[in-house]
Amino acid sequence: MRVSFLASLLVLFALPSAAHADTIINASSTGWCDSSSSCDTSSLNGGIANNDASTDYNDFFTFSIPTGETITSATLNIWASDAYGVGHDGSGTYTLDQATGLSFSGLGSGTVLGSIDGASVSAGSAGMFDSITINAAGLADLNSAEGSGFSIGGTVGGSTLDVWGYTSGTPVAFLDLTTSPAATPEPSSLALLGTGLLAGISAFRRKLKC
Repeated sequence: MRVSFLASLLVLFALPSAAHADTIINASSTGWCDSSSSCDTSSLNGGIANNDASTDYNDFFTFSIPTGETITSATLNIWASDAYGVGHDGSGTYTLDQATGLSFSGLGSGTVLGSIDGASVSAGSAGMFDSITINAAGLADLNSAEGSGFSIGGTVGGSTLDVWGYTSGTPVAFLDLTTSPAATPEPSSLALLGTGLLAGISAFRRKLKC
């Protein structure tokens, strides 16, 4: 009996861990706000971030975060413009923040989620994505936003770095998530565990009677 009880416990702790899966989420909203207090949220196919001589732009991308899964890694992919081209001098940095509001400052003042150096930004190559890995703080924020919308703001540091996300058909941006659902024991394993526990209790009672 004691062997059955111990074997059942081993089954419980030896249950296979949940498999990881890839989830692609297209942006449900995209746009920009500039330093003159103008914002554009009307188009699903465009976003720009740059530092211009007269007007600066910060962009944003909003996603619906799925429920019932833990996000273990994430990458934001922004379509390299197939209409306007992307110009950069390689000296700037494009930084992602958790958007705190729909305004120029609100798209660049939240928790830093990741960044990409200007030298890595696609220079006007149609059909390419700029990929930015979301950091640990960003993963925590994404998991906290389970079942709701999550907006990512983008800002540019550097005098001539432009980051365009524009497309006439392909989603302008998407999140590539690696997720892991909560592990649940199989019914057969639970039954075996229950049998072992009952056997252990019976043996313990008999020992008390002796």
